[in-house]
Order: sequence, then C-alpha cells, then structure tokens
Amino acid sequence: MSPPPYGAGWALVTLSNNGTFHYQVFVQGLTVASLTLETRHRRRHHEVSDLTASYRDGWANGTYERPTYRDLDALLRGLIEVVVAADGGTGRRLQGTLSPVAVTEALRSRQPVLLASPQVPMAAAVWVAVDSACVTHYDVMVAGRHPGGAAEPSWSLVLREDDRSWDPRYDLKEVSLEDEVQGWELFSHTLVLMEVSLSRLGAEVSYLDLHLLPNTTRPAPLLTGRVRGVNVPTACLLDPGQSPKTSCANLECILDSSHPPPSVTNKCIDEDKKVYNNGFSWVSPHHHCRMCMCTQGVIQCHDRICPTLDCSGAYTPPDQCCPVCPGSMIDESAMCELNEQRHHVGTVWHPFLAPYGFDKCVSCSCELNATGHPTLKCAREPCPDLPCVPDEMEHVAGSCCARCRPPQPMPTLVSPPPGFMNEGVWRPEDRRDTILNNGGCHWDNKLYENGELFHPRINTIGYYKCLICNCKESNITCVNVKCPTIQCQEIMLDRQECCPHCVNENSTLRPSWENKSHLKPKRYPGNG
Repeated sequence: MSPPPYGAGWALVTLSNNGTFHYQVFVQGLTVASLTLETRHRRRHHEVSDLTASYRDGWANGTYERPTYRDLDALLRGLIEVVVAADGGTGRRLQGTLSPVAVTEALRSRQPVLLASPQVPMAAAVWVAVDSACVTHYDVMVAGRHPGGAAEPSWSLVLREDDRSWDPRYDLKEVSLEDEVQGWELFSHTLVLMEVSLSRLGAEVSYLDLHLLPNTTRPAPLLTGRVRGVNVPTACLLDPGQSPKTSCANLECILDSSHPPPSVTNKCIDEDKKVYNNGFSWVSPHHHCRMCMCTQGVIQCHDRICPTLDCSGAYTPPDQCCPVCPGSMIDESAMCELNEQRHHVGTVWHPFLAPYGFDKCVSCSCELNATGHPTLKCAREPCPDLPCVPDEMEHVAGSCCARCRPPQPMPTLVSPPPGFMNEGVWRPEDRRDTILNNGGCHWDNKLYENGELFHPRINTIGYYKCLICNCKESNITCVNVKCPTIQCQEIMLDRQECCPHCVNENSTLRPSWENKSHLKPKRYPGNG
C-alpha cells in the first residue's frame, strides 16, 4: 500500500437513448496526468476512450459519441474501469469499476458527495436527495482498502451542521443517520431532519462524516465531505419570507424592539423574553386556565377545554380551571404529573400536546391506587367496530372515530387497439393507472404488466437480447442471458440475437452452468 496522502474521486456514466455515453468524473487530492475508460476482461486490455482532454480543475465532463457494440456490452456487464494516473512519475493512480446501480430516490440528485481523507486509503460516494414529503434519502457506496485490513468495513454516518451566519437561537446539530453499518453499500432514508436542518442542507453548509469504527482503542479514521447540490423542495424549507441571514450578532440585538428581525428559528421568545424550545408547552403566565405551546417558532395559546363529568353536583375548586365531582379531591397534596404539568388527585382533564393543542378524544385522571399513591390514567374515547379494513377507513374533522370510506365508482376501461399492449408505447390514462395499480411497471416511456418479460430497447442497436427483464410488483429486475455451450462444427451468430447457434440443425446443445452462482440481477425502478 502506498504511503499517504491519498487521492479519491467518483465517476458517473449514463447511457442515453441514442446510444452515446455521458460521463462525469471528479478527482481530488491528485495531480492528474491521464484519465481513461478501459476494459479488462480475461487478461485482455482495451482502451474505450481517453478523457484527459476534457479534464480541468478536478472535473471531466463530456460525451463519448461512438461507442461500439463491445463497449456497450462491457458497460452493461460492469466491465469498464475508470483509470486515473498521477502526474510526476510517481506511479500513483486511482481506478475503479463502473457498476450498474438501481435508480433510487437518492440517485435522482445531480451528483454524489465525496467523503475522503488524505490520510485514509478509502473513500465513499453518498447520494443525497429530499423528496416532496421532506423525507431525506441517502445511498452510501464505500470503496478502498481498510486501514486495519478488515474484509468489510464497519462505519457510522453523521450529518454535521457547520454555519455561524444564522440566527443564534439555532442550535448547530450533529444528526446521527447510522450508528453502525457493516458492508460496502447502504440504501436508506430518514425523517428526523427538521426545516432548519433541511434549509442548511440546501444552503450547502452541512457536512457528512463517515467514521470507520476501530477494532482497537485508536481514534476512528474519519472520511468527510461537504454536501453540495441537494435540491430541497420549497415546502420543506423555512418560510421564504424568513431570511437565514441577520445583522444581529447576539440575542439582545434580536430582542431589540427597534430592530425587529424576522423569525428564522423553530424556538420561541415570548413578551417576557423567555425562550422556549419547539414542541414545549406551558401554562400562560397571565392566565392559569390557558395553555401555550411553541410550534415552529410561533407561540399559540388556547383556553383550557374541560371534559364532561358523569356525576351530579360537580363544582370548580378555587385554584382549578375545570369542575370536579364531589368527594373526589380527598387529598389535595397528592398530585400526578403529565407533560411537565401537575394535577391534583380527583381531577379529570384533556391532555395538551404540541403541536395539536387539547386532545378532546383522550381523557386523563389522577387517582389514588391501592397503596395510596397518586396514579395517572388516560383513556381514548371508545370507537365502534367498523365493517371495513383499515385501508378503507377515513378520519373526519371534529370526530374522534374513523368511518368507512364511501365506495368509489370503478373507472370505465378503454380497450387498446390490437398490438398496443405488446408494444407498450402509450395507453389511455385509465388503462395506464389500472396496470400500475396492479403491480405493473413504467420504464423508458413503456408500460409493462405485472409478470411481463421483455428485452430493453436501445435506439442504436434495437432490442438488447443479452438482457432479459421482468416486471414484478412494480419493480423491474434484469439479468444477463447465459448462453448454453454448443457442440457443433459450424457456429453462426446473428446480429439480432445474443447467443450463437449451430448451422447444422442436428447438432446437440448442452446447458452450461458456469458462473451461474455469480449472476447478480440488476434492479431498476418500476414507476420512474
């Protein structure tokens, strides 16, 4: 293994519909002398394309416009390498194999984040994307030689925020995405990032830290990289009217009434200059029968809602907000606690929970148990059994119980003309929805029914017979065709076929099982 410092990089090659290769290569920590695409298969070496002329300032972008059939086959089979030779005659170089990957939610981003360290002979490419539901997806691909010699690396992943220009009420967070992972790849997502973290992610002031978990007491090697190019939907960001920048340098400036800044934090500050964390609730200091809560930087207060009591002669004690039944408050010193609020024995109330306020569908009570200790009991209003499955239920505003959703009328299906189903180019909208809802797939502007087998089509060569794909439950799985071993004197290979065949029809075929255990299916999104 060469001594440090080490270089690192990533490469992305996509195949267009017209058969050309679009490539994008990024390299850091290395002075590049040459950059090539090569194939190495069974000791045979072939240079596919020299990309050196397109390399500048760490980047190579361009199009390889004349790939041969052999180049295309090597790309789809994962046999093309990216080779980067270092300048200066040191013999150093980077190389890696281009492997087909599934187009996941994370891979819809423009480019990955490179995590590297000049002192560690490993690197990671992390694809990050945020969908319309504000879910953060990330795919991690680790490569290199483990410094401890382990066959598979163990690592953790942290999103670290490093930005001092925002409102000082913001906390700089380190969000643990993965505590411990063993392996070279990970495809996952998280729901824990709030608007502040997502805004920082989109503003390119966040970093990903991959810690290689140590086998000894030495510090864990760290691979790190700045997250760039992540498109965060507007609905997931802070209010566009709230500027993330402020001329205020401290809390006194922010609270100065002569310079009221926009609210750019999920914490709250009341008129008494007291700061509350997001989701915190408290009794109003001005009215003890009113509850307040902090919701995404906004204080909301609600008058207390009292439950209906099943007794006669109910009364409201002087220090209480809601009535109690006669004789229930036998020990005024005993109390229960819920959500940092204390309640006397014998009281009944609706819980107050941010960000929804009072939950009128739940009633809580503070009672003495058999040993004389106060006990908290909460129960939800009972709902009747419904004659439908949960997927067919719906909730009605203002009601505590669900109801069965009214049946929807079935759409009128339009039969496609003869041959339309097999070609799969276009279908009426209702027919398309029916196919997809039944587990069908939509890929490359074509529809395939659930269970349908097909060869993918490439414009420059037509149907690629060496790859067979299967649409199953909205996912497309493709495998390489394994040709049988043939026994004959004269062999012919047709341009439109994948496997050779004997000219003499009386020759025999013997199936070959070589390398079948190494055949890995490639997965593609079904409804992209």
